[in-house]
Amino acid sequence: PLTLVEQVEEVLLGLCGSDPAAYVLIGMVTQEASKKVSGVSSERLSKKWYETYRLSFELKKVCEEWRVRLVEKARDRVNARSQERTAVEQRDRELRVAAAVLPSLKPDSLPRTLRSPELAALLCVLSKGDTRNEKGSLSTALLARLCQNGSAMVAPKEFISECAPFSPALLMKTIVALEKHRKERWPKEMLDLVMKAGALDMHDQATRKAASLSTIATALWAAARRPFEERMTTDSGELLVQSAGLRLQAELLSKNVLSPASSSFRPFAQMCAWIAHLVVTVQLSPKVRSDCMETFKKLATACEELGRAPDSAPCDPEGLCRLAMAVGLVVREEKRAFGTEALQGLGKVLAQRALDEAYDWKPPQLAVLASAYSAAEVKHEALFRQISAAAERHTSAGNEWSSEQLMKLLNSFWSLGQARSLEKLLKALEASKALDRFVKGANPKDVPMLFNVLVMVNSHGVLEDLAKQQRDKIQGMSLSSIISVLKELRPLNDSGSPALQQFKVTALKEAVHLTGKKAPSRSDLKVLVDAAGEDPSK
Repeated sequence: PLTLVEQVEEVLLGLCGSDPAAYVLIGMVTQEASKKVSGVSSERLSKKWYETYRLSFELKKVCEEWRVRLVEKARDRVNARSQERTAVEQRDRELRVAAAVLPSLKPDSLPRTLRSPELAALLCVLSKGDTRNEKGSLSTALLARLCQNGSAMVAPKEFISECAPFSPALLMKTIVALEKHRKERWPKEMLDLVMKAGALDMHDQATRKAASLSTIATALWAAARRPFEERMTTDSGELLVQSAGLRLQAELLSKNVLSPASSSFRPFAQMCAWIAHLVVTVQLSPKVRSDCMETFKKLATACEELGRAPDSAPCDPEGLCRLAMAVGLVVREEKRAFGTEALQGLGKVLAQRALDEAYDWKPPQLAVLASAYSAAEVKHEALFRQISAAAERHTSAGNEWSSEQLMKLLNSFWSLGQARSLEKLLKALEASKALDRFVKGANPKDVPMLFNVLVMVNSHGVLEDLAKQQRDKIQGMSLSSIISVLKELRPLNDSGSPALQQFKVTALKEAVHLTGKKAPSRSDLKVLVDAAGEDPSK
């Protein structure tokens, strides 16, 4: 949804008539805005209000009356949003026609009269159905017609204009959906063309404006999936990443995207997160990787600046957790060479303001946020206290956590030594019997962490259940994991639990076996000796 500033931008441009640079009386803007935007008043849209948002408005006093106009970049943003709405309407019309035509089409007899937008629409409609029993490959036949002009491939620039209102990013998403239904033999030159067009679409050209940030995020999302992920080390794949990095830098220069007045912050953060994902998962060439790291250094500087002025920072939960994840992934990849101060800056925004109850953080967002700091090994006690408080509010309200979300949250707190902050949450989950459900399906890799938190909240009953369930899975655990579990078991030696004693004996046997493959450290050896020397009958 548009922010109040963006809604007023659109009202103001509408009042300008044929001269988009014209100044309009503030009172006239307020009167018109009150008809279209709820909660607008002359007190709210005061001269001071317009002065606050200098990235959008410019004031001028004419004949003792204040007038306002949009700055040029704000006009460009309004026009871009308008064009996107028009494109959505055009796509909807094409899709309705395509849905009616598709059942009569065959791969080997496509009508020559089909236009590029019609071909794109047919691909989109086809991707929403089940193509597993499709005779021949209508998918690849449609893409071939879309990508070729006779026997020659279409140029990326022509591809963009001819496929409009369907963007290359949308076609990439469509191809990913089709590949999920049925593995296809996509010609690599066609995949490369779509990616090159997607890269070109990220920036302004002479005859058209750049794609929206949400469109770019979609392209990068698709690039991380089959069949495109296999092409990411080629020139076309690297071009897509490079182009996205340049767009990221351009958005930082505009400054609008990191303003709470912009609805673009969320898609911008999603774009950053997908670039980071590709940087750490794809074996990019040294030059492209170096360029990407320079881009992320600029992003890190911008995040540090947000921490210096938390009150003027964006507070969108989805945007902030994705931005933190983007920085966290790169910090981990670069072994903390840079970026830790950026996470400290974001942490200040989050702890002081953005994690307030009013912003309605969801469990998946809290889990992603915590894991971002865990990945980068950045401790921020004030932030983790706020995450814990938000998690407790969800549990108190009866909102359920999925196993994946809770395990991600617990592991993140535990890895940074912040597990004690979750004590109230864990006790609430134990009281509602929800903790039992999460423990039953526990992955062996989570066992050391679960032993730690269950001992911390004195949940001996659930701990015994965990020991029973995991005893036969100890052989899949690493020596370091077994050592961690044995450390947690030491305070419970007098508990008299047969389940815990049996688990301990099995763990010790497996640990001794593993030490035959790799010698333990002196501290780990001491844990094993101490555990073996304790009388299990006690």
